[in-house]
Amino acid sequence: MNEKIHKISIWTMVALIIITAGTNAIEAAQLQADMQLRGESRPITDNESNPIENTKWGYCYEPDTKIIRIQDNEYRSYHCNSESGWTGYFEIYHKDRKVYSERIKNGGFSVCALNDPLPECSQMPPLGTDINGDGIPEMVMQRHTGEPQFTGRYFYPIYSIGKRVRKLVTLEGRYSPMQFKDLDGDGLYEIIGHDWVLAYYFGDFLSSPHPTIILKWQKGGYRLDFNLMKKPPPANEELKKKAEDFRRSLEKELGPFPEGYILNISFLYHTDAWNYLVDLIYSGNAKAAWAFLDMYWIIPPGCTKFKEKQQEKREFITTFKKLLTRSLYWKDLKSLNGWH
Repeated sequence: MNEKIHKISIWTMVALIIITAGTNAIEAAQLQADMQLRGESRPITDNESNPIENTKWGYCYEPDTKIIRIQDNEYRSYHCNSESGWTGYFEIYHKDRKVYSERIKNGGFSVCALNDPLPECSQMPPLGTDINGDGIPEMVMQRHTGEPQFTGRYFYPIYSIGKRVRKLVTLEGRYSPMQFKDLDGDGLYEIIGHDWVLAYYFGDFLSSPHPTIILKWQKGGYRLDFNLMKKPPPANEELKKKAEDFRRSLEKELGPFPEGYILNISFLYHTDAWNYLVDLIYSGNAKAAWAFLDMYWIIPPGCTKFKEKQQEKREFITTFKKLLTRSLYWKDLKSLNGWH
């Protein structure tokens, strides 16, 4: 009799363990998929010291909640603080039912209402604006991660929010925010940003060229706007004067260069020259850019290791061109300069 009771007790315990493990697995899966935070529907309060609740993801402060309503849709953004950092959340509700949610660790989301006081909203269109002329309202979101300087990253998912919500594209601002403006007066928004493909190549971050790019909605996506970026080529006299001015400025600051060879000093001292070189390429004047480089990077015939210095210059140009191929806008950049 005792043996029978003992066997039943063992099997009962095994069953309980299996049921409990299964329940925990289901609960974990639901939390991972939905990320529903307890207390998120509580009324908004102005008392920041009174969090909604200490959840698994940290303290969620109601004053950080932003809600924008357009017809049957509600767009919510908020963040939760914890000892390990903060987590940003973005959610879309349709007729009080959550249809989309997204979260990001140590980052946040920004969407803008009409006349929104947030600083970033001075450069972004209000939610519900038709920014690309397709007759359907869009939502532009700024997604930011990390610290604002040097390590921060800016991304801009753009959603169509007509009868159904769908993502059109995600633009990458990388180390700097982007601006949305109508530059040519056609009633549609162009997007102004910077290309950071050359970050840290010439030395530290501050000396890195980051040429301006202008994007326009074309053929179902955002591409470089040649009409707004293309500039007339500078005359050779202008290129020569720029090269001489840059060289003279460095000589005045750092003294005469050994054997008259300007590249005897580190790349990071040539920031002005590199910026001018890159700006020529991003204005569709690559031919003028290489002509300028020859006027600036002069190798005196009688200098030591003349052939090695020529090879150094050739390697610089090869590496520089290879880096440009990694740009998000490389295909358009080739067309802008007539490269094939």
